[in-house]
Amino acid sequence: MVNVVLMGLAAGLGTCLGAAAVFLFNFNLRKELFSLFLGLAAGVMLAVIACDLLPASLYRGSPSQCLWGIFTGLFFIG
Repeated sequence: MVNVVLMGLAAGLGTCLGAAAVFLFNFNLRKELFSLFLGLAAGVMLAVIACDLLPASLYRGSPSQCLWGIFTGLFFIG
């Protein structure tokens, strides 16, 4: 359980650190390059979810518990 939480935190913190670097160091990125980096960050987070978090959730619980967790997370974010 701790391993899964740490992997999720690592993906989220990596994205936050990248965004903080852009704002702190005032990189003047072109719109296309900024869009590329945002897409890259989203892809990394989706890969962590698809390859690590969802299989671990399904292994430790039922599919309905996994779906409840997904919808609860979406509720808190949205």
